[in-house]
Amino acid sequence: MSNPSRATLETEWANALEVLDQVRRFGAANNGSYPAVNATNIVTLLNTLQTSYQGDWLDEAESAVEGIRSAVAGIVSQSNARSVQLPFLKQYCKSVIGRTNLTSDDEMWSEMYKYFRDNSRYVQSRAFTFGSPAAGSNTGNGQIVRLTRDRYNFPIESGYVDSKRAICILDENTGVARGEEVFQVVGQGSARDELERSGSGLQTTFAGLTADDSLLSNAGFTDFGGTAGSDAPTSLTNWTSTDTAGASLAYSSTNYGIDATNYFRALPSGATAGSLQMKVSSRITQSLTTAGQDLDNDTPYLLVVVWNASVGAANGTLNLRMGSITTTVTLTGQANWNVTLVPNPIGQGCWYRNFAEADLDVQIEFIRTSGTLNVAEVMLVPGTLFDGSWYWVLPASASAYTPFRVLDSFTWPDIASGNAVIQTWIARGFPGKYLPSSNGSSIGWAQA
Repeated sequence: MSNPSRATLETEWANALEVLDQVRRFGAANNGSYPAVNATNIVTLLNTLQTSYQGDWLDEAESAVEGIRSAVAGIVSQSNARSVQLPFLKQYCKSVIGRTNLTSDDEMWSEMYKYFRDNSRYVQSRAFTFGSPAAGSNTGNGQIVRLTRDRYNFPIESGYVDSKRAICILDENTGVARGEEVFQVVGQGSARDELERSGSGLQTTFAGLTADDSLLSNAGFTDFGGTAGSDAPTSLTNWTSTDTAGASLAYSSTNYGIDATNYFRALPSGATAGSLQMKVSSRITQSLTTAGQDLDNDTPYLLVVVWNASVGAANGTLNLRMGSITTTVTLTGQANWNVTLVPNPIGQGCWYRNFAEADLDVQIEFIRTSGTLNVAEVMLVPGTLFDGSWYWVLPASASAYTPFRVLDSFTWPDIASGNAVIQTWIARGFPGKYLPSSNGSSIGWAQA
């Protein structure tokens, strides 16, 4: 048999998904406008029937009605959504793309995504409004930050539409070190079956991050030569010092200092707390080779730098570099401890593909106009995956650090407003999968 064309395959696949979607609509999603004959849905009809029962054989009637619901729900189950699509996925990879292991869902979807991206083909977006984690009435003054874009800047549209909650379940007095508090993260409770799909029912845990968790060595500047407050640092383990032109700059009390009085927080490791003072225009650098770390291409990263310009009345420019990406801050003696992220704002730059460079390194550069700058922590940290998005539990800018306490919480809703039949059923049948999307324009694979 000859191979079907791309257009034929996409039409067939879209038609199959439309069958699933219409069953879903008739099952529970109709709002009165479809289908016109019933102007309602099967769940509503069954509920009406069950509240009207009279007679001697109610148990038999109930069993029969539940059988109807179970049968319809089975049609739109995850396993059936996968089964309906799998033949088309295999044929597309064989006939259109012409490569991949047809026994591996992950490999086939990877090839599908690459083919669509390389050929600028898009499906209709689910048009997510991704919520940002909002703090409740918390004791701790930290933050949870979220990444919802992939390495090619497409929205990650594989998640559920529901409201998530993170609640602190372990703090420094109940089982973990200060700064490494544990949050239990849950989606909304899931419905009884796929007809009334609502919450994800998913759960995981997030842990707070400190310099002890950084992929960089000596990320809290606790390992140095000399005596804090006098001649230190005469050396700074794993960090290279240069001037802003790149020439070697000695570690000495003229150029740097270790401030044991003004620091952001003590670290779980128990090392003596302090911060690095940058007294002249200078740059400190650490390469991933020096840190002895390898990055994962499929995991996003953030560079998190904690600094203070008010202690030493720093004025000038602060350049924070993670590989090829730089976040620049104009220093004007800003108050308090500040937490700056690279990239800022977070997005596709968090992925290795976009910040990669030869001999990848992290740099903290102070171009001084006046004053001195204190730097407390330099964290290079991977995100944690939950329902398609990536998260980091971090400190936030504040006059003083306050750790989280048990029952501190964050909430965030996710809303999808797009009528995205293809993208929705890909996510339903193959959790975690999605294709490059656009909202209403340049749609290459049209819905039925």
